Amino acid sequence: GVKMETPTKKPKSMGTPGSSSKTAPLPSPQWINKLLPKWVGCGSVKRYQLASKFPNEVALRGASQQQLSEVEKIGPVVAGKVHGFLAGTLTEPVCAGKRIFEMWNTLTKQKCPRGSLPKSEDAIQKWLVEHPHCEEYNGQDQEQGRSFDYVPDDDQLSRERFESNFCSPSVASAQRQAQVTHTAEAYALKIGPIYDDDHPVTTRDDDHPEDEHVGALFHALSHANVDNDSDLDARAVQELVANEAPSALQEHLLRGHIDILHLADVLDAAHCALGRPLWVVVDSEPAVYLVMKDDTLRADPVRIAYLGGRQFAPLFVNKPDGLIALFDELPAPLPLMPKSSCEDILEEGSKQLPELKGSLQAALETTLVCLDEITEWSAKQSEDFGIDSESGARKKINDFLQRVRTSDGLMGAFTGQNGVGKSTLINLMMFNSGLDQQTAIENYKNLSADPHYVPESILFNSDDGELLPSLEDIHDATKVPQVINTETLDVEGTSMHTKGTNQIYFELLKWPDRQRTEELKKESDLLLHSIRQYCTTMNFCNLQNVFMLPCGNCTGTTTVMGEEVRFGQISQLVVEHFSITELKQQAFEFIKLLSSAMQECTDEPNEFYGLPDLVQTELRDAFKKYEQLTKGTIYEADPSLEDVMDMASEAVASKETNQTLLPESSANVQICEQLLQLVSRPRTVYIGTGDPDIDRALLAELVAIKAKDQLQALAIKTMQAFAPSAALEGGTGLLDLPGNNTTSATERFHTQAGVERAGVVFVVLKKSLQADSGTVDGMRECGVLKRALTDQGTVVFLFNRETQDSITAEKLCSEEERQIQKTLESNTRRELFKWLKQENGKLSLSGEIPKKLTDAEIQAVVDKTEMRCIYPMLFTSWKFNAEHAIAYPEKAAEVAMKSNMYWLLGLLEKLNRDDIVTELHHVANSILPALIAKLSASITDAQLIHDVKADMPVKLFEMAKRMSGRNQAFIFARDRLHKEVQDRALPFYKMIHETAIEEFLTSDAVTAFLHHAAADEEKRWTRIVRELDKKTSNVEKVTEVLKVINPENKGKLPGRNLHTVIFGADKLQLDFQPLVNKLDAILQQFMDAVIGAALKVIDDAIQQGSSQGDRTQEDLLLQLMRETFQKVDLMPVLQARFSTEFYSRKQQLQVLVHNRIGKFFHKMASDARLKALHTIILSSWDQAQNEPYDEIKSFIKNEMGAVRNEWKNQFRKDASDFLTKQYTVLMNDLTSKGTKRQFQGLLEGLLRSFFAHVLQTEKAHSNSQYAEELKDQVDTVAQQKNQLLSLWAMVRKQVEPEELGKQAVRYFERMRGQQACQAALQSIQLHKPDRNAINTVLTTNYEHEKFTMKNHTHAVGEFDSIASFNKSILKCRLEIQRTAGTNAALQHYKDVFSAVLVLCWSKLIICTAAGITREGANFTDAQFKEAVATVANKLRALVARHIETQLDKARNAQKWSALMGIDMRTYTKLLESDCCGDLFCLFWLAQKMTVNFRVWLPGKSKAISIKSHKGSAAFNLAVTNNPEAMDVSTERSLVEAHQVLFWPVVKRNNTLYRSATLATEANEVHQIPANGQCNKLPPKSKGKADRKRPLDLSQ
Repeated sequence: GVKMETPTKKPKSMGTPGSSSKTAPLPSPQWINKLLPKWVGCGSVKRYQLASKFPNEVALRGASQQQLSEVEKIGPVVAGKVHGFLAGTLTEPVCAGKRIFEMWNTLTKQKCPRGSLPKSEDAIQKWLVEHPHCEEYNGQDQEQGRSFDYVPDDDQLSRERFESNFCSPSVASAQRQAQVTHTAEAYALKIGPIYDDDHPVTTRDDDHPEDEHVGALFHALSHANVDNDSDLDARAVQELVANEAPSALQEHLLRGHIDILHLADVLDAAHCALGRPLWVVVDSEPAVYLVMKDDTLRADPVRIAYLGGRQFAPLFVNKPDGLIALFDELPAPLPLMPKSSCEDILEEGSKQLPELKGSLQAALETTLVCLDEITEWSAKQSEDFGIDSESGARKKINDFLQRVRTSDGLMGAFTGQNGVGKSTLINLMMFNSGLDQQTAIENYKNLSADPHYVPESILFNSDDGELLPSLEDIHDATKVPQVINTETLDVEGTSMHTKGTNQIYFELLKWPDRQRTEELKKESDLLLHSIRQYCTTMNFCNLQNVFMLPCGNCTGTTTVMGEEVRFGQISQLVVEHFSITELKQQAFEFIKLLSSAMQECTDEPNEFYGLPDLVQTELRDAFKKYEQLTKGTIYEADPSLEDVMDMASEAVASKETNQTLLPESSANVQICEQLLQLVSRPRTVYIGTGDPDIDRALLAELVAIKAKDQLQALAIKTMQAFAPSAALEGGTGLLDLPGNNTTSATERFHTQAGVERAGVVFVVLKKSLQADSGTVDGMRECGVLKRALTDQGTVVFLFNRETQDSITAEKLCSEEERQIQKTLESNTRRELFKWLKQENGKLSLSGEIPKKLTDAEIQAVVDKTEMRCIYPMLFTSWKFNAEHAIAYPEKAAEVAMKSNMYWLLGLLEKLNRDDIVTELHHVANSILPALIAKLSASITDAQLIHDVKADMPVKLFEMAKRMSGRNQAFIFARDRLHKEVQDRALPFYKMIHETAIEEFLTSDAVTAFLHHAAADEEKRWTRIVRELDKKTSNVEKVTEVLKVINPENKGKLPGRNLHTVIFGADKLQLDFQPLVNKLDAILQQFMDAVIGAALKVIDDAIQQGSSQGDRTQEDLLLQLMRETFQKVDLMPVLQARFSTEFYSRKQQLQVLVHNRIGKFFHKMASDARLKALHTIILSSWDQAQNEPYDEIKSFIKNEMGAVRNEWKNQFRKDASDFLTKQYTVLMNDLTSKGTKRQFQGLLEGLLRSFFAHVLQTEKAHSNSQYAEELKDQVDTVAQQKNQLLSLWAMVRKQVEPEELGKQAVRYFERMRGQQACQAALQSIQLHKPDRNAINTVLTTNYEHEKFTMKNHTHAVGEFDSIASFNKSILKCRLEIQRTAGTNAALQHYKDVFSAVLVLCWSKLIICTAAGITREGANFTDAQFKEAVATVANKLRALVARHIETQLDKARNAQKWSALMGIDMRTYTKLLESDCCGDLFCLFWLAQKMTVNFRVWLPGKSKAISIKSHKGSAAFNLAVTNNPEAMDVSTERSLVEAHQVLFWPVVKRNNTLYRSATLATEANEVHQIPANGQCNKLPPKSKGKADRKRPLDLSQ
């Protein structure tokens, strides 16, 4: 059977209606009793049935899983367990190598928690005597009766039987319905309204044929989801299921047609789309088709009934009244409606895959609001459920939300020759997914006032455990002129840095003066204009001075170091400098080269001309760097060899006079004062102003200045930029590497290091690899070819076609360009195979790869390598030039897809997406279910007390009240628990170090690894020596061998890799999972010891609060509450803390955060190789400078064995240090003490939780109102859990790069579009309507229709019927608004904006929004008229901007224009003039205001419903023609000729504004300001309702 996780689990003893009693035990043969152990979950009934079918053990072992599942009472779950046990793939439950003796609680109908189980077989009988309500587990959970949260194994309908019996044409009947209803009642379910595609509930209009509708199945699924407050209507469910269904069914499903022959496939797709188990109840035995592919999915099931034909109905839980009433009446039926043409356009995005970033952020923020409301409620109840504690759900979810934005994910490195467009490409990718100006400025303002926001640049560059300053701290520090010292900052004058040894300095970029600001704005506008016009003029835009990464001019280089870009909520730049020691070592490189050259030339500098060309070049480059570092010399041209010879001559002369001109070691090198000043700050963080245009320019200037200045470029070690770009959100990083054809050793070092640490390497080419031999050489030197062989799929080739030609949209889509693309790819693949084959031979000879690949394997690598042509500027231009894209929609679509920018953006996002999706599943499937269990625990135990007709023991209750405080008794119990845990912890600490690490290092795997490395050492070293010996001169030999042991090369000099010589293949050939498994086993034993200590202390405390005499019933209640506490408090908290959190606590590394512990130890061991190599060999580099060539060779060879021994010592030390640190953190978390709850240790919190649970159980038992309110909180969390699981189900398959790239661009487009909307929004100071909508039940004869664009946009009633209409609605206590005066006339308005304004808001709000102050006690009529006209114009502008934003996509604009009969741009211009507006405008206002409207058409007996939420309350308007504005001209469009009157309908005797008469004159339309009036919005209400549904006019 399959047990479902539910908020309140009702025990069997409550008498679930229709549940079957447990079958009496049947005698079964002895052979099967001995064969099948109890833990298989096969009780006496099932064993009897199996023995009846299979006469002996041989027959049973020969049965397939399918044959086993066909036996009566044996379902697929038990069949799988039995088959697995007999096949040897299923073993008995063990923990830390010890057998678990499972027990069954007969009251709760659940397995007993592990911590309370007997420890050995001999202790079972004694344990059962102490727990009379328990028995040995014997598969009892497989033999329970039917329940709303449990499907018995023998009642599960297999897919095969479901397809054969129900996936065929059939007819619904009353008999089938009665059978399904009876089955549903047996499961405590109630059948809802029946939806029938064969006999629709409502008729569809002629414009929508029968086969284009929302299917009955999807209405049933959506309706069954109502209990979970789902926002998925039937149409959305239909589209989601269609996306998950097989491609052959998708088109039919989107039209609402379900082929019953493929019903099982459709139900599988529904399960995947909703992310929840699916029950389908049918009229058969077995009765339930259960769709649940993921057995660990802890979501409430969606339950529906299938009644035959195309009839489906939702099923709802009908729990009986027990402690609290848990069932309300069924929701109303949902009418089968056709698709609305209006919503079809406006919900275009719903057909696309949902965004992970935006959707996840919104869902997590909603969940946090929900948890805050529960915390607020519990505080009022004087309860504490630990939601916001250190280990609580809120902190975990909030940490996840922060990791989504700031995690240190994988890096995408861009390499290629200078001028190929790497920097330009990265800049355009960021620009294509960046925040708009208004959003960025507002975001910066909010973050500057957030005391918890620490800039990402600080997080990335700080040490663990440091106190870090927030952005608010930094801003506050700049406002104080004198010296200040805070917890996080030291400030003196303009100097500001973090405390601690790892000092980070800060500089806030200042806004330039007005003139400079205007210049920068003009540059930004020019940039945007240049990008927009590129698609029409093909004039390439020079991006050199307007982006954070400086761009070249296609001929030179601007990237002199690895410039890294990551996501930051604000713009930031980190500049890291070399240390003085590192600069001295760099300078001393020249002294070593010069000494070797002088030794080769016997102190005759004139003989330098005879040195090899390569040596001469190295001498000149090193001399230049030495002069710059020591004297600060600035060179206009590179120095000559004569300059080097002059210095050599001076050195020779100084020797003759016994003077030392050249430093003897790197420590004696004197760095110039200018550089000492520059590197005095190890790291400096530059924080932007918040305006993306200004920041982009200022940071670009900063980077350009530092790159061009020779001394600053020498001082900079790395540069790291942070930008608010959607392409980077989630952890993806971009690394712009120097050109691989550079001659600079420093730049080559940066390129090689960047390739090593990148997750994906993008090789950017101008031409094919065949025509670009320089790129091949660079690829070999920096390790790209090696990476392509060893890490397949992580090297991608990009052909930047825009560096050679101007590519128009026509050319991009031409056959000629397609042939060019094909040729580039085929030539590159042919050339790549040739070079990979050569690299394969070299790497196998040097031992850097474990085995040599065959030609077929190399060809497979080549075939799998991605290669695409890209057109970044053309793509960006068409995206920004919306008018051009709308004018040529087909070309725009082709450019978007064929430019391959969607694919490139998505490929980067895919790097880190899987981790985010996995963490989302953990939140929805573990964290929130644990909270649900915690909240519902007291209700469950109170129900049990209610069932056994008992009361809470008075002494226990009084003792719990005392222990819940901080009295002496609690402190004594806490301190005793701390001591117990500390005493038990020491052996496990020793086991971690002495057992786990030592066993691993002495294991056969490690021993064999080191033995094989030593055996092949001689062969690999001989190859390197052979290459070194080829050098002709002794100077070259010494120079080359010194490079091998130069610490800067880290022992990984290409072709002379000491790592591979000493340890074998470059990638460490060791599996660290055995070490992790051993550590996990020790931690599990440690956790069991902690649980035992906690339960012992609790038991002793309980004894003090127990009564005397007969305590049978009291002991039973105590054991039940103890088990509940252990299950919902003790086990979840400690299980997490002693498993994944043990390694990840206070760690920021992704491999630890995402539980890749084996990979973490592998990385630690790989790093230990370099540390060992440095300790034994590389550290002797200085002493080896004056040694002869043969001595250096002998030294290296003789010390290789010592390096391997040192590697073991180093790994032992590193692993011990890490585990000691994590053990210390664990013990601090367990035993820390504090006066505030958030500073409590875990043990203190758990101890307090038990006594709090006793009090909560008593309260739930004695106070039904509290129990009902607590149940509401449980249901709220369950809704959030199900919604997160639905989101997980929708995003888990979003792995195609093209689709992910579209999301990143959509994110950008939405933000850009909202900039225009914000301008209009800022001038409107309107919150939710302060007048009430009408909730009257209407009994008029008017026909009600749902608004559609095609049928209702220009709908209008008859002016002559307005009086009779007013009379007809009086019986509903409604009337049309009247004017002032004794002969009050019916009030009307000549535009929809004024009508909505006066209908929904009061006079005070309208006048305040218009910025009008009252004259005297009240506003005058003239003031009110002016206010209505002013605010109505702002509503016009708001609607116009939103329509432009929503319909900006060419496809939407085209579809909309076809429906409306007018161009969208023309329509919005009409709105900004004197157009009266129409019902489409009213539809938009309804969405923005989150209200419903009902529009009456007098004389036509029709009422049109415009809804934005599910409620029935609505504001009412009547619409008629305007007899004074009839225009019979046929030259005007329908929109232009549409002149109507709007009549507000209000409750009777509610005249709204009788003191003002507005109907006698037209509302004058004034010029709408382009950017609004920029008035600040009044603060929003903090009430509970507002937080659940805030009015957000910007969305």
